Amino acid sequence: MAVAEGGRTGPADSTSGNENSRSATASAEIPVATSGEMDRPMAAGMHTSSEALATRFAFQWLRLQDLEKIHPDYLLYPQYDDTLAQAMKKETELFFDSIVREDHSLLDLLTADYSFVNERLAIHYNIPNITGNAFQRVTLPAYRRGLLGQGSILTLTSYSTRTSPVVRGKFLLDNIVGAPPPPPPPNVPPLPDAGKGAQVAASMRDRMEAHRKNPVCAGCHARMDPLGFAFENFDGIGKWRTREGIKSLPEYDGPPAPSDDE
Repeated sequence: MAVAEGGRTGPADSTSGNENSRSATASAEIPVATSGEMDRPMAAGMHTSSEALATRFAFQWLRLQDLEKIHPDYLLYPQYDDTLAQAMKKETELFFDSIVREDHSLLDLLTADYSFVNERLAIHYNIPNITGNAFQRVTLPAYRRGLLGQGSILTLTSYSTRTSPVVRGKFLLDNIVGAPPPPPPPNVPPLPDAGKGAQVAASMRDRMEAHRKNPVCAGCHARMDPLGFAFENFDGIGKWRTREGIKSLPEYDGPPAPSDDE
């Protein structure tokens, strides 16, 4: 029996009773999460997915896995070790992940004024007040912005004993511009060694200019070298420098940058 309108009793509505029963059973068997409780696992799943995308894409596009094969000369780069290499790789992963998650413009891959560093990488970049192994988001100086100022890319595009404007220029044409240069012709003469005879005081730019005098080499180098030379203020492991050996590099036209003495 159910209480009808006005206090009278009458037969219960079997339909509404069944619905109420089903609702009560459903409520008992299926706990209902609040919107906040539902958002948390969804957000965690999306974050995990974006991290996975960042890792896979960055590895395939930028070939970050090749950092494990890079072994800079210890006498020239004594500060380079596996700890620094892993920090460089992690920086690029976190940076790319932030571009995806925060829905940045693609241009920010090249121009973003921030990145992620721990103490080891901050020392390498001459960024003060960073301690510990945890990565922190930091504002970068103007000369080290975007992917192309990161140690991972600068190390990957160098040789074990020196920088390579050719490799760096080719990397830009291949991976950023999407206009890869043709393969080198056969029997290309090697670049003069900086440590032999009259070349001992020659900068990379000097040696490349001598190399380009060979007409076989000139065509491709005209495209690659200017791009690569733009990064000559970064040494073979991505550390900022103002000198190459005994020769001064062109002055950086921007906000103050650290000198080699800092």
